[in-house]
Parts: sequence; C-alpha cells; structure tokens
Amino acid sequence: MRRETIAHLNEYARMRGLELAYDQFCDGHDLLRSPKIYQVILLDFELGAQNRLNGMDVAKKYRQRHEDAAIIFLTNHAKTVFSAFEVGAFRFLIKPLEPQKLYAALDDYLKTLMTDQILMVRVDGETNIVHTNQILYLEADGKYCTLRLLPDGAALACRETLAEVESLLPPAFFFRCHRSYVVNLKYVRAYDHQDVVLRNQGRVPISRNKYEPFNSAFIAYSKRYGY
Repeated sequence: MRRETIAHLNEYARMRGLELAYDQFCDGHDLLRSPKIYQVILLDFELGAQNRLNGMDVAKKYRQRHEDAAIIFLTNHAKTVFSAFEVGAFRFLIKPLEPQKLYAALDDYLKTLMTDQILMVRVDGETNIVHTNQILYLEADGKYCTLRLLPDGAALACRETLAEVESLLPPAFFFRCHRSYVVNLKYVRAYDHQDVVLRNQGRVPISRNKYEPFNSAFIAYSKRYGY
C-alpha cells in the first residue's frame, strides 16, 4: 500500500510540476517520534497487528503537537468516516486508492495554502504579523477585538474593531456566528443551536438567527476544502 501511494504521489508531482519530500512509516510510534513537522499525512486506519496504535490513536496524538497537519485517512471501511471528524480529517479515501481522488484531495489542500493570508494588527503600539491559519476565532472586546490563536487559544488583543479585522479575512474560511464572535471554519469540530465547538475544545456562542446561515456556510466550506 505504501509503495502504491508513493507511486501516485510521484505521478502527482510530475503532473503538477512539484517537488515533494516525504517519509514513510510502518509504525505509528515511529511517526510520533519523528522530529519533523509534516504538512500532509496519509494515514491508514488499520496499521497492522504489530501496531499497538491504530490510525485514529496516532492522529489524536499527532494533533496534540501539530494542529495544522492535513490528515488524509485511507481505509477499507466507509463507516469509520464518522470517527475521522474527531481529529479534523482533511479527507477520507477508500482503499484500493483511486489516484484521481487522491489528486483531487491534494489539489484542494494546495488551495487552502493559497488562501492563507497575513494580517498586520496593532498591539501595544507595535504591528504584529498574524497568519489567518493561526486564528481559531475572534471576539469583540469593547470597541476593539481579541484574536484567539493556535494551539491553545492564546489571546492577542489588538487595537482594531471586530468588523475591521473581519473585513481582512478570507470569507470562505471565517463566519460571524454571533455579533461578538467570528470563527475559523477550518477548526470547527461540532456545533448546535447554542455553541460552536472548536478543535481545542473551546466554545463560542452562536446566535439563534445565525444558526441556519452558519450551517450553510460550513457545509459549503466542507464540500470545497474538506473538514
């Protein structure tokens, strides 16, 4: 399976004119011990009888250290797709792997990189550089606003209003779910009519009249970019 996947990756790189660097692991512990930070992880749900960890175990542990990695699960069992939401899987591909579906997933991942933007916000008289992919959510703080950043929701209080910062964000990735909150759809783990739950387990409120448009925005985001 690893040999076949690498062959598909090499063909994808050839077609797109890219140079890819990759490592392969036959054990989840080896991946977790690696000092490297990977942008994309192709991870099998079933890692074999010799592995004490399955793919979901590995993904959960890796997520604790590297929030931004795009995890693409490979599996024989479609029913495990629901478990993949727990770790914010980028895609879920059924084996045997269809090359065109893998290529489409990688294309979509590259699109997400192109939507990462740089914000310049004023904090205590200094201009701070923030990547939009770092932002979990924004919240109003009086007439100014606070940015909550990866990985643990650390606060960055800036001297711009919520509306001013929101206007600088890519609209396909951010949604104002409450008059005082704007969330990054990329990091939504769950939601109901009262709250949006983020991957770091943080919660932000959702207004009653915002639930339906938020639901539509999240569905549109998921279809275009993956979870």
